[in-house]
Amino acid sequence: VCFLVMAWYKRIRLVPKKLIKLHKKFLSLPMLGGFLLNAELERFSSTMYMMLNSGINPDAAMGESVNVINNKYLQELIMTAKKQVTEGTDFVVSLQKTAIFPDIFLQLIASGYVSGNLTSMFKKVSEYMKSEIESRRSMILSLLEPIVIIIMGGFTLLIVLAILIPIMQMNAVSIN
Repeated sequence: VCFLVMAWYKRIRLVPKKLIKLHKKFLSLPMLGGFLLNAELERFSSTMYMMLNSGINPDAAMGESVNVINNKYLQELIMTAKKQVTEGTDFVVSLQKTAIFPDIFLQLIASGYVSGNLTSMFKKVSEYMKSEIESRRSMILSLLEPIVIIIMGGFTLLIVLAILIPIMQMNAVSIN
C-alpha cells in the first residue's frame, strides 16, 4: 500500500497543477492542515526576518523566502503576493489578498510595516508560530499516547496467546 501511495505521489509531482491541488488539500485536512500551515509560515517568517535583517528589501526577501516553503500551493500564493508588491501594491495588502495568513500574523506584520519595525515583527511572528507549533505538537502527541499504549497491549496479548494456546492444546491432548 505504501509503495502504491509513493508511486502515485511521484506521478502527481510531474504535473504541477495537480501537485498544487494536492498541496491545497493537505492544508484543508482537519488536524494536520493547521499544523502544516503553521510550520510553513514559521519557516517563511523566520527566513523573512533573516533576509530583512541583512538589509534586503521586502519584495526580494519574499522571493528568496518562498524557497524554504515545501507546499507548492503556498509558494504560488506568496509568489503572487510578491508580484503584487513589485507592481506597487502595499506589502500588507498583498499578504491579506492571499487569504492564507492567520489574523494575528497579518496584524503583527501590519503594525511592524506601519511603524517601520517590519524586521522585528517578523521575528515576533516567527517566535509566535514556533510556540503554536509546539503546543499543537504536544496536544497531538498527548492524544496519540493512549492509542499507542492500546496497540502495544494488543501486540503483547497476541504474543501471550501465541505461547499459551499451544500449551493449552498440548495439555488437552495429554489429558485425553
